[in-house]
Amino acid sequence: MAEIELKMEKPAVQRAAGCPFVSLLCLWAGVFGSLFFFDSLYAVSFSGWIVYPFAFLFASLLWYLCSYQKKFVLKVFLMLVCLSGGSGILLYGRLRHQLEQVMDSILGKAGLETMEITETALLLTVIISLCFSLVEFILHIHAILYLLTFGLLLLSPLVGIRAGMKTILLFVVFQSVFWVIDRTVRGGGKQPLFLPDLQRLSEKSAQVMLMIVAACFLAALPLAANFEQNFYHVVYGIEGYIYRSLQHISGKEGIPVTGGKMNRGNQYHTGADHLQLRVSRRPEENLYLREFSGGEYLGDDWTRSSDEALFSNMEEELQWKGWEYMIRSMYYSMYFALNSKMQTGESLQPITLAVKQYQNTFGHDYVPYYSHRPREYDEHGYGADGKMFQFYEQKDMNIIWDNVPAEFEGMRDYYYALLEAYIKEAKAAYTQVPKDQLPQLTKFVAEHPMESLDEITAFILYTLNTNAVYTKTPGQVPMNRDIVEYFLFDSGQGYCQHFAATATLLYRLYGIPARYATGYMVSPSDFELEEDGIWHAVVTDESAHAWTEIFLEDYGWTPIEATPGTDGSIMGSYPGFGSEELQKLLKERKWNIKTPSITREDTALNPSVYSTEHKWSIHKIDLKKYEKAIWILGSCLIYSLLLAPIFLDYHRLWRLKKMETMNCRRVFDKFINMLHATNYLSAYDGTEEDLAVKLKEVLPSISQEELIKMQKIVSMAAYSFQSPTWEEEECVRGIYVRAAGIIYETLNWRQKLWFRYWKTFG
Repeated sequence: MAEIELKMEKPAVQRAAGCPFVSLLCLWAGVFGSLFFFDSLYAVSFSGWIVYPFAFLFASLLWYLCSYQKKFVLKVFLMLVCLSGGSGILLYGRLRHQLEQVMDSILGKAGLETMEITETALLLTVIISLCFSLVEFILHIHAILYLLTFGLLLLSPLVGIRAGMKTILLFVVFQSVFWVIDRTVRGGGKQPLFLPDLQRLSEKSAQVMLMIVAACFLAALPLAANFEQNFYHVVYGIEGYIYRSLQHISGKEGIPVTGGKMNRGNQYHTGADHLQLRVSRRPEENLYLREFSGGEYLGDDWTRSSDEALFSNMEEELQWKGWEYMIRSMYYSMYFALNSKMQTGESLQPITLAVKQYQNTFGHDYVPYYSHRPREYDEHGYGADGKMFQFYEQKDMNIIWDNVPAEFEGMRDYYYALLEAYIKEAKAAYTQVPKDQLPQLTKFVAEHPMESLDEITAFILYTLNTNAVYTKTPGQVPMNRDIVEYFLFDSGQGYCQHFAATATLLYRLYGIPARYATGYMVSPSDFELEEDGIWHAVVTDESAHAWTEIFLEDYGWTPIEATPGTDGSIMGSYPGFGSEELQKLLKERKWNIKTPSITREDTALNPSVYSTEHKWSIHKIDLKKYEKAIWILGSCLIYSLLLAPIFLDYHRLWRLKKMETMNCRRVFDKFINMLHATNYLSAYDGTEEDLAVKLKEVLPSISQEELIKMQKIVSMAAYSFQSPTWEEEECVRGIYVRAAGIIYETLNWRQKLWFRYWKTFG
């Protein structure tokens, strides 16, 4: 008994004799995972051949002191803290500049040049190793490091650090294995009753953990190289499912899109119906329904453009005092009215459109280009089928200022004066760019001067299509980074919002009035002919879209598609500029569509990974397409199987520890259940007078006197007012453990596994 008490007084780390090297490997995992995480910052680098060997040796030294030379730990820790502080003072100048670079990198400051920070990395290694060793080996407070490592992984996307698979695996190994050691060996401060059994289990757990750690280290590099994108696709699939579920539960899935707020994460659709459209004839072009046009760019949002200030300035310019309301009315219907007067003979009639929202967003209209609201409907433009418009398609616009009927010439002159005044105001209002917020984009435009609108458009489309690919799951944009600059210069992945916002800002930097627009894009194939001769379309959130609009003299605000097609083709065009003009300019300027216009040092696009959107469909699954995902899931399964023995051992120890709090009656019940489970004395319930005799036949190494004593103690506890003493309780538990050991030896290997780990009898 004295020997047991002596063992229980030993420190937790010394009690962990069965797994010292596993503790060392786990410490390495935590330190190296932190260094890999630190190394993933952009604009910083350190000499790995110096830092990593130093981390290996320093962490090993601390582990040795904490495990085998505990009496020197405090002195050594104090000495190391003093040496670190002294080194920091001596190298203050260099360290200050390096730390400033690190902070600028974390905060996403643009235009940073890569700095060597080996001294800071060495100091960081010392601090991390000291903290990990102190918390794990001395204080035994694993929760602190749990919160720290989980926090680093969760916050990394928000500050622009994409923690690789190596970091994730090492942190997982560090957390899971140290937790198992903490629970099985340290036991929360109270030791199980039978230390030899605990020692044996800990040794077995240590062997399994050693294999797992080795496997994780060996697998980290190939997993990071080959399966990282598939890992993120799995995460995005789960995220999308959660998003759709929450939208459905909250009832927000049917609310039409409004405003210019840009998404900093992935884009998911629910397929919910948003709009119902009815048209007099089927459109032949994509129908853009604009709800929002952006004015000022705010980083992840656009202010709603307001022409009211422009109209006020135009009133003074035109000297139409008191007629500002006429300016507004004439401008909004100008191009529809002009085009109507240009049509002669059997001219093509405009398309009548009714827009009805499934869930009303009051104050928000979805308006086609080149349109007006018919006067025959109420003052708000509503008909029986919703908000009414008449519009021309772009191909039907044919404004020739010198070709108007004589009776319309006076009105034509008013319109032309209005147009000239608006162009002047629009050029000032819609070419504004926050250059301090966009230093990379501003520098990029300055380095690539362009002249004509066609040349500018060709260069913008060339830049977007060679430096970025379309995907709805580009990941999280760091909170400290501008969305457009991160999209174009770092990630190279995005969807319509990113392409449209970037194109809009590029146009503005080149002096072309441009606005960021959102709403819906409906293709002609979405319309179906009904029995009454009306074409009908149901618009879902999958048609929600963002695009750029530029101002053309004979068309007004005109949509231009900056987002590439689903096949990767360049889509942008406007009247007078199409694919032929684009190809001609690309050839003249020697812009190779296969060669990016931006050189990325840190990001290499892999079109085979990013160019197609990841589909999550349960129908017609192409296994070859998901080959890498299957491999990574298989690897996770293998790791889970390797981890299973550890957690089974932990489960068994946890069940055995519960016996310490059981009274003798519950222990005796477990004793009888063990006999019945192994087909011994199935007809006995523990109250029989000849139980001790029968038990002697089953358990020959336990004396009959001990068995009789056990039965008397349990009977006294059950039927007497006198409670058993602690020694009597221990006697019953001791007989149970000895009996479990005897029965265990009589079983085959399958029964032993079932007996030991599932039933946890011993």
